[in-house]
Amino acid sequence: MIAATQGRRVIPTIAIVNPLDYAAEIKDLFVAHGMPSFPDYFDRTYPAAVRSGAMSWLGRDESGRVVMHQGCFPRRFASAQRDVVAFLMVNLMVATEYRVFFPALTLLRRLGQDLQTRGGIDFLYADPNKAGWTLLQAGGFARMGTLQRYVLPVSDRRVVLDGCIRLFHTWLRATNGGGAGAGMAAVAHAAQEFPLGSVAVPRLTPPTVAAYHDAALYTSRLAGYPSTLDWWLTLQGLGHPRSIPRRRFRA
Repeated sequence: MIAATQGRRVIPTIAIVNPLDYAAEIKDLFVAHGMPSFPDYFDRTYPAAVRSGAMSWLGRDESGRVVMHQGCFPRRFASAQRDVVAFLMVNLMVATEYRVFFPALTLLRRLGQDLQTRGGIDFLYADPNKAGWTLLQAGGFARMGTLQRYVLPVSDRRVVLDGCIRLFHTWLRATNGGGAGAGMAAVAHAAQEFPLGSVAVPRLTPPTVAAYHDAALYTSRLAGYPSTLDWWLTLQGLGHPRSIPRRRFRA
């Protein structure tokens, strides 16, 4: 454990823990500071994550109350040479009275020291907002890429919007052959019966890396996964099959 002072403000005492052992305190911290949905997410996500090696760092004030939390989840990537082991920083929460620069920086540095001592980890990464990026820079992090998300509308209960979506898909099929590409066939699979381990990670050229995604990741992101609303598309043909997760949403 470590503790320090910044002027008259006491920087919380920090310790690395199994988050499941302190679930109630962690949930209380998030609920008290504006995230009432976090307990459901915690119960859905953290048990599987801990079995894979996830851990949390807790900061406590002088009275012993949890005022800071930072989780770290292990992630595996494939590169052209070997598998790469990383930890993703998740679920940072700091009590309002400690939302100043130095307590959060102390937490970040302690986390980095602990993981470096542990060994067997290639890199630590995060997907920060603007304020978080400033903190990470002070902690010695460097930008390695840009996260992009893609969304494909599938259907809608509203007739007009559903019609527009169908026209959009018709246009896609007319302009790019349905998106599969030459020599590729799209095959649908119910997520409840689809083995994620059956999908090969594509061959890569440096410095590209590709993430391994297991069922626990989708369970954490999609409440109730796998359900009848979830299905997968595999693009099969040239080389290894590639898989794309899809979920049908009804507004």
